[in-house]
Amino acid sequence: MKIGIVSDTHDHTDNVQNAIEIFREEKVDCIIHAGDFIFPGVIDEFKKLKDELPFSRMIGVLGNNDREN
Repeated sequence: MKIGIVSDTHDHTDNVQNAIEIFREEKVDCIIHAGDFIFPGVIDEFKKLKDELPFSRMIGVLGNNDREN
């Protein structure tokens, strides 16, 4: 089983796309998001990946949603 782990995506959609490309290339079976989604569009991007890869599940937590000052 291959597990992809990502965190602190915040609203950095370019970084999310990079992570998704790696998960796609590696054909991960499970994705763990360790927090700080912040931008709801991040979830939509992972949903698109779900259509391409039959990964078994995605597990995630919201995190503390810290922001840069």
